[in-house]
Amino acid sequence: MRFLIPLGCAALILFSGCVKDTRPVLTVGQFSFSAKDIEQRGKVLRFYYPNEKGTNVRKELAKGYRQIQVLLNHGFEGLRERVIAEEKRIDHSTLDPVGLAKIKAIFDNDVEAYRRLYLMPLLGPRLLSEFAGRDNTVQAKSRKRITAFLDVVEKNPARFVAEAKKEKLTRRAIRVSEEHGVRYDNAPFRDGDRFVAANPSEEVSPILTEQWKQAAMKSENSEAQRWVREMAVSLKPGAVSPRIVDKGEVWMAVKFIGTDKKTNEVIFEAAEVPKDNSASWIEAETAKINVVGE
Repeated sequence: MRFLIPLGCAALILFSGCVKDTRPVLTVGQFSFSAKDIEQRGKVLRFYYPNEKGTNVRKELAKGYRQIQVLLNHGFEGLRERVIAEEKRIDHSTLDPVGLAKIKAIFDNDVEAYRRLYLMPLLGPRLLSEFAGRDNTVQAKSRKRITAFLDVVEKNPARFVAEAKKEKLTRRAIRVSEEHGVRYDNAPFRDGDRFVAANPSEEVSPILTEQWKQAAMKSENSEAQRWVREMAVSLKPGAVSPRIVDKGEVWMAVKFIGTDKKTNEVIFEAAEVPKDNSASWIEAETAKINVVGE
């Protein structure tokens, strides 16, 4: 007895045009990518770099996802939330809405494909750099240095300048106002423990005004308000905050000075410890990620 197989597309599984081929052609850690994924990512690259020939799309995609996998291997949480936040930020702030629409059209307006193949490779390097700049293991030496400095000056704020000089730390003034936000004043300091304003005629009152106490609690939650709320409201004038401030490429220890009588700026003095270079750690960790099909 013979069986007749209907010649419908569902039955002709050997015909590539009938069934969507989702077999992975590239695997990076726990992530897999089909031929269509590679094709769509290639279109993105050609959109931005139309004159570049011979770009290895798989290698480029693997590079971004290696960094994503390193993040996950080290317990990074909230990746999806960060991707969605980046999507909203781009939608809101793009200067080329027409170009953005063309990018999304590459993915047939499939939001998840847009996030996986456009946003994730874009975010990977940035997120990993941020993570490495904060991680206690990667930043062990610099964290130890700023912590040791803070242990001394928090107990004895009068030693702030002397210890900063001893440890060869950069000192700067931080000036906070509602009008200008947070400004970093690199004007030189005189010897001694007394803060010296950039303007010699400036008068600094060693208090936090009631006006600033109220402003710090406003709902707008600006950077200036956060600085005053978290670093000054609970401190007496001349006291050193127990908080270590993460400021990009440096750690800061911060001393509350007072309020400028003329400008109503809240003034802090900071000592900075440069963060450890994380490039070698990132290189070593990404090399550990298993990649097939690159």
